Amino acid sequence: MSNQPKFAISGYRGIWKDTLTDEIAKKYTRALVRMLIEDEGKKNPIILIGRDGRESGPEIKKAVIEELENLGVNFIDGDLLPTPTVFFAVHKHKYDAGIIITASHNPIEYNGLKFVNDKALYLDENQLAKINKYYEENSHHLALSGTPPQAGGDKNIPDFPKEHIDKILANVDMEIIRAQKFKIAVDMINASACALDSYFFKQLGVELIPLNNIPNGKFAHKPNRFVRILLI
Repeated sequence: MSNQPKFAISGYRGIWKDTLTDEIAKKYTRALVRMLIEDEGKKNPIILIGRDGRESGPEIKKAVIEELENLGVNFIDGDLLPTPTVFFAVHKHKYDAGIIITASHNPIEYNGLKFVNDKALYLDENQLAKINKYYEENSHHLALSGTPPQAGGDKNIPDFPKEHIDKILANVDMEIIRAQKFKIAVDMINASACALDSYFFKQLGVELIPLNNIPNGKFAHKPNRFVRILLI
């Protein structure tokens, strides 16, 4: 393994199967749960999980879920969700934390973890210090105050992308946009934008020409921080 990075405010990023492995993902998940229980007073936390479109995402999500199940912690498997949608959902549904499996704009061989606190923000410096401390201690036994009788994944999962888009559109003058009859090409790079872009533009009355809109993680080109939209 190469020199392993540490968890920072914006999360942990590593090369899959090198500086990011199943065990690393599980250890950080365990550290988050310990921090929530021992330091945040969350007796039976509920954690939302989302991931971007990278090919390694499902495998990392599986490792995270296995660890949460081992710890008897309730979780919501949101699966493919853009990072802002996870923040929105944690706030709206008052979840105790969020785990986002993503490497942002890093190349395809990377993936990572971002943690969201109950304020729908990145971890603060104190929380971050606890995560890194508990990761190094690698505690296997947590003092859970009582395992919920049905600990595990909630099957009644809200439509998070729709909720997020509807909230955005409630603050937009949609009729002005619809009147323009826009025709727009959007490159979704086969990633998490596929989860909401079609619904978003349909609600705005925009004719969408989708590019690379299969969420299989096979990036059509190098990921980029910026969204490029072409008006036609």
